[in-house]
Amino acid sequence: MNKWALVFFLALAASGPKMHFDNRKHNFGQQQRYADVEHKFLFSNHGDAPLVIKSHETSCHCTSAHYGMEPVMPGENGWVTVRYDATKVGVFYRKVTLHTNAGTVVLAIKGEILADHSKVDPVTGD
Repeated sequence: MNKWALVFFLALAASGPKMHFDNRKHNFGQQQRYADVEHKFLFSNHGDAPLVIKSHETSCHCTSAHYGMEPVMPGENGWVTVRYDATKVGVFYRKVTLHTNAGTVVLAIKGEILADHSKVDPVTGD
C-alpha cells in the first residue's frame, strides 16, 4: 500500500460518529429491596457525523435500558438510562450492550440488594 492510500484509509477511519462516555460503569453500592435502582449514563458524540443507537441487549431480564431515539449530532450529548429490578436480595452485576452506528459499547452496573425486614412479601413471606 502506498503512503497516499494509507493516509486516505486513516482519514476515512477517523471520520464518522464517536460515542464517548466519561464512565461506562456504575456501582450502586448497597440498596434496599424494592428501591428505585437506575442510573443515567451520559455520553457525547465526539465524531463528525450523527450518532444513532440502533438496538441494545441486556445480560438479564431484570435489567432494562432506555435512550433517546433521535440521532445525537456531533458535539452534542445523549443519555442511556439503565434500570435494575431490585426484587431479588444479593449481589448483582449486569451488562447492557449498545449497538450503534459507531460500534458496540458495553455499560455495566453492580451493587447489592439488602433485605428490608420491615416489609413482608405477601407471596413468599420473606
